[in-house]
Amino acid sequence: MLVSRAQLGAAVAEARIKAGLTQLELAKRADLDEATIKALEQGQYKPESGELSRLAEALGVDELELLRRPSPGYLII
Repeated sequence: MLVSRAQLGAAVAEARIKAGLTQLELAKRADLDEATIKALEQGQYKPESGELSRLAEALGVDELELLRRPSPGYLII
């Protein structure tokens, strides 16, 4: 089940905070720009598959955990 960009951003932000990371630290761990992390968390950026994998690994979570949503959904928009 996939999520909207806003929901994905919220999931990334929640996982980042739970992991005790700043946006910059997450960006470095995932080999992304800090601006990309900020845009992602604000629902303004749709990560590519490889980026999502690196984010999940940097956060210590499964990709599917980031893509789960509390209500029905079908795609990243």
